[in-house]
Amino acid sequence: MRRKEEKETEKSGIVKYIREKGKFSFSEMPFCPADSLIFTVLSYLSPEKVIPAPEGLFRGRPGEITLQELAELYEACYTPPVRSGRFSMEARAPELLPYLAVSERFSGIRIADYESFLDEDRESQFAAATFLLPDTEPAADGAETETETAAGPSAGGVIYITYRGTDDHMIGWKEDFNMSYRDSVPSQERALAYLNRQSAKKRAEKIFLGGHSKGGNLAAYAAVCTRRDVRKKIAAVHCFDSPGFGESFFSRPGYPDAAGKITHFMPEESMVGRLFEHREKIMIVKSGAGGLLQHIPFYWSIEDGDFVPAQSFGKSSGMFAEIMKNWINGPDDAEKKRFIDTLFGLLEDAGISTTDEMHPDPVRIRKLFGSIGSMPEKERRNFFLWIRRLLKETGETMRRDLFSSGGKEKEDLSSAEKKFYREKRTGKE
Repeated sequence: MRRKEEKETEKSGIVKYIREKGKFSFSEMPFCPADSLIFTVLSYLSPEKVIPAPEGLFRGRPGEITLQELAELYEACYTPPVRSGRFSMEARAPELLPYLAVSERFSGIRIADYESFLDEDRESQFAAATFLLPDTEPAADGAETETETAAGPSAGGVIYITYRGTDDHMIGWKEDFNMSYRDSVPSQERALAYLNRQSAKKRAEKIFLGGHSKGGNLAAYAAVCTRRDVRKKIAAVHCFDSPGFGESFFSRPGYPDAAGKITHFMPEESMVGRLFEHREKIMIVKSGAGGLLQHIPFYWSIEDGDFVPAQSFGKSSGMFAEIMKNWINGPDDAEKKRFIDTLFGLLEDAGISTTDEMHPDPVRIRKLFGSIGSMPEKERRNFFLWIRRLLKETGETMRRDLFSSGGKEKEDLSSAEKKFYREKRTGKE
């Protein structure tokens, strides 16, 4: 029997959207937030699992493959992971391909310039791809028509650049943690370079950027840090439950120009999206799942291509945001680095290189405790001091929130978020 959350996927989520609206071309129904979400989910596909040397094959077509062709390859060659959790976007992304392959709207969309890197030396995980969208232009009778050439969209066309969020590799998770004390991380610089290369190809005059989780952070970083002439081409940046940034990011020269193009979509019980600070527009979305599973956008509610809005974040989301804010802002950067290096060093010693290997295993547990026992005394003491600090902050925040007189969740938001909610209540945009 399927889980309740899986049923919700078909009742109100992106699968239902594809089934109902996939028959409409982009000239019949304009690009919408649900389309953006679909392209960001597809960033978790791994073409290298079904195509030998995918970059070479892409260049030979030249540089492109349609979603229908990719779906056929996945059906013929893809082997689902043995241990496939509901929290794995890599495991869930292929579920969309059969629906997309038979839809008028998506089947002919081309994917180009797929890149994927896992750099252990630089502690970085990165992947990106470009979707070539049909260009729409006015026809003689005033209606819109889609125009394409053999090489893709016509001049002045549209591209969607999608960045992958954190995948199952622990290197990617460590890079996420490194954001807590670094102004930038390698994947952000790769995201910027990728955007600049795509813009230089002059295949489109309008660029959409998007990503889920860390991918949305990369999209926002690239939009802010790119050259002004590239930023002018950017139509919108969609970040789906993505972490924000530290204070220095908002002082970057390109931020004022880019900020108005960035929208953050977050579920009611968002946790990942509440990390760090956001000063751009936020839309809170209803989800058919609960708790941490809300981070998986398959369960987000969609109507006519738009997300169904929720009025406010849930209390647990606010508690998590406060806990992490206090924990991250507490120690200095050197202390954070030591803790992060120690934590991931222990996981590496235990033979854990992917999230799939985090399940209970007697051998790994013995290795983990053995590594902790062999740590120098001062290093071990500092490591557990960090753990105690987090547990203490968690306990204090829970007591303060659970036994308070019912203070509203929005009091935990940043000033920019509060301003957005005030404008929303008064009907302003």
